[in-house]
Amino acid sequence: VIQTLARMMRFFYHAGLIAHIPFHQEDIERLQNQVTNEARIPSKDEVEAVLCSFDKLWMEVMVRLAAETGMRISEITALTWGDLSRGVIAVERSSVDAQIDKTKSRAGMRQIPLGQKLVAQLADSQASDADFLFTNRNGRLFGSSDALRSVLRPALSRAGVEKFGWRGLRRFYINELLDQNIMLNHVQKLVGHELGSNVTEKHYRRVKQQDVLKDEYVVSLG
Repeated sequence: VIQTLARMMRFFYHAGLIAHIPFHQEDIERLQNQVTNEARIPSKDEVEAVLCSFDKLWMEVMVRLAAETGMRISEITALTWGDLSRGVIAVERSSVDAQIDKTKSRAGMRQIPLGQKLVAQLADSQASDADFLFTNRNGRLFGSSDALRSVLRPALSRAGVEKFGWRGLRRFYINELLDQNIMLNHVQKLVGHELGSNVTEKHYRRVKQQDVLKDEYVVSLG
């Protein structure tokens, strides 16, 4: 029933009858699996521990893209090398059921700046005969559940980190930007949310007292 509803929504979207697809493949899989802890927002130390656990560069790059750009995994698995230009990545499509499709909404089409390390790693991992950044051993695009099962979950186990999923990394990115006092509408533009949407702030964690005490908010005058 869920998969049928998903196909209907994609048809309505392509026909111009709705402005955006109300849910995406990762949402469908979350409903099917009833996994509640994979939306957990990891800490920065946990993300760094996971990144250090890889022995294959392309796997690290996939996770780093999620953590440093906030892209949906369906957008990451649809990336081509032509989408990269001078330290900026253009998000123009997504991969649904390992098939190329439009982004989740029109706001999903965007450009995101990349950090220097990620730019260098992408350059090192580029294959001269490849179109897409990531394909499985059969040369096919990854589904989001395949990427979770074969890339992220084994890394969590190696790093000894409590389970989280691709949505957790997207929320981590949102939190990092908001913690840096980046303007909300800029954050929404970067993550592909509609401007003015309340979805972005729903991902923002509640500030705990012990977190406040860790930061230097003391004002000293005179």
